[in-house]
Amino acid sequence: MLAYKCEECDCISDEFGGKFYECRDCLITFTEENSSDNGPARCPDCGQSGSVLADRSCLECESGAVQEVDATFCEECNYLVETTLLKEHNKEHVSSAV
Repeated sequence: MLAYKCEECDCISDEFGGKFYECRDCLITFTEENSSDNGPARCPDCGQSGSVLADRSCLECESGAVQEVDATFCEECNYLVETTLLKEHNKEHVSSAV
């Protein structure tokens, strides 16, 4: 299944946040969710338009470093696991059961 992995906090989710911006004046970063009431691309501090740094943001840490990954849902621990790491992840379940 298609999922989204944050390179900052390593979380994997089947959802992602809105665009990730940087204010040209304040040099702070912000997401659509925490932007100014004046519009989705407005800095929450000064209200100026922000530049898009990324089309997606992490719902956990609000970073803009979100990439698409192939993931599998682990029913044993109720988490999405990156498919390339699934074999190693399953070994953890086997070793903890012994």
